[in-house]
Amino acid sequence: MLSTTAPTTTAPTASPPRARSHRAVWGFAITSVATFMAALDNLVVTTARSALAALAPSVALLVMARAVQGAGGAGVMPLALTLLSAAVPPERRNLALGGWGAISGLAVAAGPVVGGAIVSAFSWQWIFWLNVPIGLVL
Repeated sequence: MLSTTAPTTTAPTASPPRARSHRAVWGFAITSVATFMAALDNLVVTTARSALAALAPSVALLVMARAVQGAGGAGVMPLALTLLSAAVPPERRNLALGGWGAISGLAVAAGPVVGGAIVSAFSWQWIFWLNVPIGLVL
């Protein structure tokens, strides 16, 4: 989590360029679109592999699906911070990043409890099925 949240200290200085030329504006726009597309790609990979993990008939396939899901998920966290930083004005950015950090911390703390309740009530596959509608909605 530290490697994900430490770069947020650069948020006040990493605001979009105040362009004097059309080249800088287009460069920023292309970078923003590329970041959004990378986040979308990581979200799609994570959602698809979550469904594959839920359908896994063996432990070997479950481990493979989780490895690929982890690769997709590894891009989601830093890109979420990048998109949030770009979407929020500089004067409100610290508040937004603090809220993101608080929600992330809550998710880390509540995840095992919620996961245990779901596995106890249903089965282990539901842990992965839970991610699919969330990924589809996002």
